[in-house]
Amino acid sequence: MTDDEIRGDREAAARIPLAAAVKALREQLLEAMRVGAEKDLKFALGPIEMEFDIVASWTGDVHAGVKFWVVDAGAKGTRASEATHRLKLTLQPVSVAGGDVSISDFVTGPMG
Repeated sequence: MTDDEIRGDREAAARIPLAAAVKALREQLLEAMRVGAEKDLKFALGPIEMEFDIVASWTGDVHAGVKFWVVDAGAKGTRASEATHRLKLTLQPVSVAGGDVSISDFVTGPMG
């Protein structure tokens, strides 16, 4: 394997699709709700702010379009032709019924 191939593998491993990062947060919040269902101390879930360093890439395949990748802020794997941007998302969790969510809520099925 050449140095360029090794570097390319490291770059790919250091990138997380933006949707996967948000999905992981959703899954962890659902787990926290399940664990907290029987607890005496409850937490109301308010707006969630997430900040990411991202790069955008263009794919010209069948699913052509711009893809956003979360990257490690300290990673040196971004190519010289790629610019890293800071993205801040504010998410407001809501239940399936559209109401507020608390970490102590009982979940009987998937929320989203």
